[in-house]
Amino acid sequence: MIDLTLSPVSKRSHHSSKVSNNERFKTPLDSQTFSNIFQDALTVVERIVQFDSLESTFIPGIFADKDWVDLFKNFVDPIDELVKKFYSNARFTGVELQCWVRGKEFIITPNYLAKILRITRPKNVDSSPYDDRLTQVSDIFQILGAEHEVSAKGTSIGTTKFKPELKTLTLIMFFNLYPLSNTRFINLGRTQFLCDLITGARIDICAHIF
Repeated sequence: MIDLTLSPVSKRSHHSSKVSNNERFKTPLDSQTFSNIFQDALTVVERIVQFDSLESTFIPGIFADKDWVDLFKNFVDPIDELVKKFYSNARFTGVELQCWVRGKEFIITPNYLAKILRITRPKNVDSSPYDDRLTQVSDIFQILGAEHEVSAKGTSIGTTKFKPELKTLTLIMFFNLYPLSNTRFINLGRTQFLCDLITGARIDICAHIF
């Protein structure tokens, strides 16, 4: 996963061998996109979650009835440069992601993600992006408590007063479900996602990842 909000920080990753631009990018514009946007972006690497070590917390219960197992284990270290080139060559049409990797074209959709991740998508749930939802701070406070700091613009919630268990759940969200490298504040979209995890609201995780 790529976080475009911060300056680059080296994380656990590999670099691919050098190949020509014709092999790496479908068009010159894709090469430019890589150089201007993705090359120096931070790669947020998923972490293995050992739920048995969290048995004394409420966290395992949150995921007990969710078939999201493949989102928390058996990760292969990513080749950093290839991940960024993948995004540089991808085209989002509104309903699918058209991908190109070294001359091979394929399409990714939420249903495709559900198939490879072995996840059953829930029906009749809101699949719109969390960042596009009109989340209210007052609704967040009803779930998390009103003692948390709100940013000056009212668009994010501070995490410094999160209790240890909630902070652990938040880190799982940041690294495995909703990438973010700056953990001091959470925007309202991510905070709503966190609240949905806590309350047991049904989440179309494949549409969300997509």
